[in-house]
Amino acid sequence: MFGKLFPFFNAIYPELCIACDEEHPVENSCFCINCMLELPFTNFHLEPDNAVEKFFWGRLAVERGTSMFYFQKGELVQEMIHRLKYKNEGFIGKLLGLKFGEILMESDFLKDIDFIVPVPIHKSKRNVRNYNQCALIADGISKITGIPYVENVLIKHNKTASQTNKTREQRIDNLKHTFRVENPEKLAGQHVLLLDDILTTGATLEAAGSLIVDFNCRISIAVLAVGKY
Repeated sequence: MFGKLFPFFNAIYPELCIACDEEHPVENSCFCINCMLELPFTNFHLEPDNAVEKFFWGRLAVERGTSMFYFQKGELVQEMIHRLKYKNEGFIGKLLGLKFGEILMESDFLKDIDFIVPVPIHKSKRNVRNYNQCALIADGISKITGIPYVENVLIKHNKTASQTNKTREQRIDNLKHTFRVENPEKLAGQHVLLLDDILTTGATLEAAGSLIVDFNCRISIAVLAVGKY
């Protein structure tokens, strides 16, 4: 399958490594050899009861959870995500999605996932950014795995009110009122992979996931990066 995608890879992969933006990437990759060795890959897709899954214990009924990277301030992963979200470098999202898809295919993590749902952003933010970074990551994973991603199921219809000085429960309730589910018939009885770029407080994923499970869905979670707890 990967061989058929190589022309696509060659068309989209950059001349410079997307992590250091200096060295030439390894063939059919987005990273140079040095960054491949230095980037903090978690390998959570190979580890049952990993940190992402444990994070949601008692919060949300998550079947599987994973993250591609550990997140640490000032390091390469933060810089990549910053460029993706705030520097209009959307290609980074697609490339990271392709890599994430390759990694997930090393295990049975995706064996019964029906479709991928990227966490949405409000239309005002999308108008400024011109894309939803999570949708770009989902598209890359879909290209590798063949699992479709859908953007017309979970919608962010309100801007997020300030979360300052709110408890965890208040933050989740606040966020739940910013999301809505459309086309719920697509969800019934399905196993959904909910995808976000970074796991911090978990409030966004918990709020979005709690709406989805109301439609008799199974939930798994994948994030690009997670902090070390």
